[in-house]
Amino acid sequence: MVNCNRELQRRAKQWCSRWKDKDKVFFVDSPGIAKEAADRKQGTTAIYRNEPFEPDWASPPGDTILDLLEQLGWTREELAHRLCCSVERTDRLIDGNTALTEDDALRLSSVLGSSIEFWLTREEHYRKDLARLAASDRFVGTTQ
Repeated sequence: MVNCNRELQRRAKQWCSRWKDKDKVFFVDSPGIAKEAADRKQGTTAIYRNEPFEPDWASPPGDTILDLLEQLGWTREELAHRLCCSVERTDRLIDGNTALTEDDALRLSSVLGSSIEFWLTREEHYRKDLARLAASDRFVGTTQ
């Protein structure tokens, strides 16, 4: 089995979510693994990245929620009802306009699946990406 860095894989799937063949592209943490992976998985592309993946965008947990809603055939209103919260609160969570709390993570875990830790980690990564992007915007603005 190819030993790939899980964080790189998670970020690669995020990055590749806009690609048609997203299951055929993945990132690995060493050039040797890239070659081994390419040899084992015909029709896939392994990309070795020696620097951290830092996209110029941030993906809120709401993107994952929307994907799950689509798979389940649910509306935002239906999700709000199942989460026992208002449609407005659900919309703010999905749009990334309000931070996902431990209570939200518990409810999402119960209704949509995955662990509480998954949802909290998803929120943490989103907020860190927003802060990184805001910092880079401030830095770029000072050099002009």
